[in-house]
Amino acid sequence: MLLSRADSLLLVVDIQERLAPAIHDSETVTANSVRLLEAAGQLEVPAFVSEQYVKGLGPSLAAIRKPPAPRTFSKRSTSHAPSNPASPTCCAPAGAGRLS
Repeated sequence: MLLSRADSLLLVVDIQERLAPAIHDSETVTANSVRLLEAAGQLEVPAFVSEQYVKGLGPSLAAIRKPPAPRTFSKRSTSHAPSNPASPTCCAPAGAGRLS
């Protein structure tokens, strides 16, 4: 099975200023996330970055926000799972690609 750009997206979750120190090997995680974001940009795959409680945890790390800047959305829940498991939709913002 080959991947399709029309059916793909990249979601980088909560690599924020005050959370990064708690992430095991955060420098490697950040570097790999940046690498994935750059690849998504080159491949024209939609990329999103979620941020949990920005007021208290700060924004995403500067390396994550650098151009080409991904679309960022804030959330108040720690889950990215749909609240209704029977629902075919996910928490990704509108226009994130086909979700099925």
